[in-house]
Amino acid sequence: MSKRWLALGLAMLISLMMTLTVSASPHPLLVEKSTRLTSQTGAFAYTPEGTLNVTASDSGGAVVAIDLNRTVNLLETPFLQLSLHSTVPFNIALKLDDGTKEMYPQTAAPAWYEGFQQHTPAAGEGVDAGQYTLSLSIPAYADYNDLPIPENGVVTLESVFVILKDVGGVTVEHLMLSEHGSFLTAFGKTGKTAFCPIAVTTAPKGAIPTTAPTYDAGGVTRYQSERFPGGVIVLLILSAAVLAGMTVYSIRKKQKKNLP
Repeated sequence: MSKRWLALGLAMLISLMMTLTVSASPHPLLVEKSTRLTSQTGAFAYTPEGTLNVTASDSGGAVVAIDLNRTVNLLETPFLQLSLHSTVPFNIALKLDDGTKEMYPQTAAPAWYEGFQQHTPAAGEGVDAGQYTLSLSIPAYADYNDLPIPENGVVTLESVFVILKDVGGVTVEHLMLSEHGSFLTAFGKTGKTAFCPIAVTTAPKGAIPTTAPTYDAGGVTRYQSERFPGGVIVLLILSAAVLAGMTVYSIRKKQKKNLP
């Protein structure tokens, strides 16, 4: 019986250790039932494949909001993956809330727009029309713009905004939070993390730097927590205690058997 319990305990410990390497679940952001038009003009529709089409019929553009109110961990799923084709300047923004403040990572802001163009967007404008398949690092955006992420990485993703800046349309095939900077869409398009080795940008406090800033627009690195999740540590301690207890029990049982 003692060997059986010891084997069970070892299996528990191995299972717990394996949880440390399990991939974080991605968060698909194109959700039809949560999508609404917030501008006075414009329209949107989803295809059977889940692609979002947004159109603007006048120069005022169009704005669509996808209300998610979802808890996410920006240290586990730091990349915003996107694949789209736009005939008009556009902006995609996330509304994040850490319980004390809100922040709006967006494609038209410093640390992200370099993935779409080399010139700085004018205030209130979007990035250039075109076809893009890439990922953007939220921690890199937050770091560059002096927006601290909570130590545990947990925030509420309240909404995603898809914004058109003129007459035209955008087709969003893929929009997801993930732990991976490189990805393959359902339409066979390959994306990788946006990277700009010579950044053309404005500093967050308004001063234009005379040298290249010490950040990238996502890069090949990933922001990682240096700590194990607290719950995993507790489970590992409990598992070790169980194994120790079973070992002591086995030894004492053998000792009793050897007594005259």
